[in-house]
Amino acid sequence: MNKNKHSVFHCGVKERNMFILDMMKKHGISSVVELSQQSDICQTLLLKLINKELSPQDRMHRWRPCVLAIAKFFSVTPYELFEEDQICITSDLGRKRAKECFNASWEDISFALRELSFKEREVLSLRFGFGEGPKKTLEEIKKVLKISAFCIGEIEKKAIGKVKYHIVKKKKKSR
Repeated sequence: MNKNKHSVFHCGVKERNMFILDMMKKHGISSVVELSQQSDICQTLLLKLINKELSPQDRMHRWRPCVLAIAKFFSVTPYELFEEDQICITSDLGRKRAKECFNASWEDISFALRELSFKEREVLSLRFGFGEGPKKTLEEIKKVLKISAFCIGEIEKKAIGKVKYHIVKKKKKSR
């Protein structure tokens, strides 16, 4: 039986989200089936999150209930379970929009986005529709983030400048 659990762990998960897998190892959990049973979280959702087939956040950039449940089970924050770029831009449409917005390769944009604070990435993601949802107006973002439209505009301007700077910096390094 242990051999079967071991194969589920390696074949079903394939080391996609190392943060969740590391937490499983720390807690002595050897398979997604076992994690599902111990945490009462749907096995299908766990697999989709681990295999990065499901964004950890919904269209309004709120954590999905299953993500909050996993974080609570492991006694960590959701941010500790996912890579920064997975939180911000996960969909093909979001990546396409980012490429169009910055006129750069996804690799360069991804590098630049890692240099931003979470709030800066979140504002750009909402404003330009980098996530799963459509582009949002300042008023819509204001309701989600609960900060003034002026602050959102300032964060957006600063974040765009940083992204462009880091894209140029990366291109110069690669020459």
